[in-house]
Amino acid sequence: MVPALDVREATRALDTVERRLARFDRGIGLADWAMYTGRGDERVLVRWQTERAEFLRDPAQPRLVERLAETAASATVARRTELLRRSVLDAAVEQAPEIVRLRSRLQARIVRYRPLWKGKRVGRAEVYNALRCSTDRRERERAWRAHEPLHRSLEAPLRRLIGLRNDRARAVGFRSFAELRLSYEGVPPRRLRALAHDAARPLRRLARELRIETAERTGEAGWAPWDLRFAGESRAPLPKEPFPGDLMVETVQRALRQWGIPPARLDVRIVRCDLPFGGLTVAPEIPDDVRILVHPSGGWEYYMVLFHEYGHAVHFRSVDQPTHLLRNPDLGFAGFAEGLAGVFEQVASDAAWLGTVRGLDPHAVEEFCRRQSEDAVFAAASTALGIESELRLYEHPDGDPRAAVQRLARSWFGYDAYASRSWADSFFVTHPVYYQSYLVSHLFRAQVSAAMRRETDGPLWPNRRAGPWLTGAFLSNGARFDWNERLRDVTGAPLSAEPFVATVDAAR
Repeated sequence: MVPALDVREATRALDTVERRLARFDRGIGLADWAMYTGRGDERVLVRWQTERAEFLRDPAQPRLVERLAETAASATVARRTELLRRSVLDAAVEQAPEIVRLRSRLQARIVRYRPLWKGKRVGRAEVYNALRCSTDRRERERAWRAHEPLHRSLEAPLRRLIGLRNDRARAVGFRSFAELRLSYEGVPPRRLRALAHDAARPLRRLARELRIETAERTGEAGWAPWDLRFAGESRAPLPKEPFPGDLMVETVQRALRQWGIPPARLDVRIVRCDLPFGGLTVAPEIPDDVRILVHPSGGWEYYMVLFHEYGHAVHFRSVDQPTHLLRNPDLGFAGFAEGLAGVFEQVASDAAWLGTVRGLDPHAVEEFCRRQSEDAVFAAASTALGIESELRLYEHPDGDPRAAVQRLARSWFGYDAYASRSWADSFFVTHPVYYQSYLVSHLFRAQVSAAMRRETDGPLWPNRRAGPWLTGAFLSNGARFDWNERLRDVTGAPLSAEPFVATVDAAR
């Protein structure tokens, strides 16, 4: 039994710890930024992560958490204590020295990788564009497999990394690392799988219709994963010319101002460079230092990505909480953060906003928007395949998830038999047990957008009440609430796939 602290002592102790954590987290954020912009060294990132973890692993911090847990204190102190407990657990598991060293080496390899495409090393966007746009099935398959050399090289060290994560998670009382991480989100593996299957209910019908349409349009009968994105985007495409890269930032900012977002919250540093992801938001210091990385490309797809990244940035810039842990929606907020960014992302697919873009045919816009709800089902189900692969790796670290995942893919999408590619994924290294956040995002955005339209008595866009409503309901709160509870309080219902599935029926 450890002696409790009074409220004043508890507050002082938390203030001291959080000041140290703020310094560490700023260093980590700046090192991440430097590495992804090609000017950094993973050793700097490792040093900051190691120092932070050593501070949290010091026996004084777990003892403090125990004493704070005994404190009959305010709700704010109790919340800060819970967030510190998660940070101490994370330091003991994901930030253990051997995990940090291995993860950082692999992360640096991932960042430096450039796929070989048509005899030369190119940016990832070029390969991705071929997967989306090439009319040659064989070229699309090559694009789908273009990262195979990287992923094959990751398999052995990633399997070791998964084993280390599981060992550390079991040492603190969890059956696997995945169960530890999902415990923060309040969405355990069984519920996560159930949500994925609920979201995929319309999938078989939509995939069958898309396959038939594509065969009629192209004369090609084959159907495999490398056909999906091309099939979806080629049936109702938007031309690239109305979405020039040099006007992207200005255009997205103007659209968000019409959501009632104050210009100061849109004032973030933006750098355009090749990335392992579609885009990335880095926040060395919330709310004052927030930065965005996006690919140096134009076209609707990259406008959509920037709307998404601005969702993260505006979220972080809007946080209004008094201490570092309360300002940082980190452990346990992946689905929440991606869901909020997804709400912003929806503007890119809104007919009213697209109607302001010069050079677009109104009939093409109408058909494009109708198809977007169906494409969201394809995206959610594709994400669910990644979730299933990662869960199986943590449940059976020596196993190979490909056969089971391919069976699920063929059942859902109706694919022909095809040779699987590597089970390794860069996200499994750099963002472990994060895939589910993108599934949750689809469900969250549908549920929140419906509530926002209802509460503001307006359309999705333009709607100058949207920004203030989102700020009061979610953005300003940082980590003050567990997001599952907050979602229920704001929308009147727990997280569900029903509003998401309903958008598909409404669009038909």
